[in-house]
Amino acid sequence: MTSLIAAADAGTQGQALNIRRLLTTLGPTTAVARQITMSLRKRRSDIAGLVHDLSLVMRAGADDHQLGDLVAAGDRTMQALASQDAPLRASLKVLPATLSGARETLTNLDPFARKLRNTLTELTPAVRQLPATLASLRSFSNTTSGALRHAIRESRS
Repeated sequence: MTSLIAAADAGTQGQALNIRRLLTTLGPTTAVARQITMSLRKRRSDIAGLVHDLSLVMRAGADDHQLGDLVAAGDRTMQALASQDAPLRASLKVLPATLSGARETLTNLDPFARKLRNTLTELTPAVRQLPATLASLRSFSNTTSGALRHAIRESRS
């Protein structure tokens, strides 16, 4: 045990800033994971309560076939919802790595976003002139299209 503590001490020497950054980064992810876990716990409890209540209703409505069919359909729906627990848990297991990758990607995109902002700002005057330029081009094409048609007809004659 003593050697384990000594090794941990040696391994973390000079890493205070990195450890602080790591803990700061994990803070929001941990909070979100806790909220999801609490929601799943409540969901599991709610499903158990629904199944219990459903069995009570089924017993009470055993003589009424329509009610029995309705309750059976509800039971199938609840079982389908409960069967999604495993895929949801699997998704939650990869959530921290996914969020970490997304955070890293967004951090790497920052210089490009700044460059894009400058580029778009520089393009603004040209974009504002586009309607007038297109109108002039339309006028030019209307004027020249007739002359071109005439020249093509004469060259074929």
